[in-house]
Amino acid sequence: MASAAAKMFHVNVSSIRIRLLCERHEERNSCGILNQHGGNNLILNKAQEQAVFRFCQDQLEMGLGATPSILYAAICHLHQQENCNPLSLRWFQLWFKKNPELE
Repeated sequence: MASAAAKMFHVNVSSIRIRLLCERHEERNSCGILNQHGGNNLILNKAQEQAVFRFCQDQLEMGLGATPSILYAAICHLHQQENCNPLSLRWFQLWFKKNPELE
């Protein structure tokens, strides 16, 4: 099958075989979503993420504001409650960048 498709479309047969192999090994993350470029290691579930947003809102209403270091500490605390590995600073930086409403 792969060799016939390779001849038909003028591509390398190993490229087709590798792609088919990769499709068989893809897994869904905890939300059931298939991520193409990583992201299968979801640290916060939806409820925890909403709690972080609510914490930021509460801090803002009190006139304090939540700095990135405070958010990182709060997320680390949530993550630690589940007896997981330590949270990387790089993960937090990417998560913070994906949520511009927190800036």
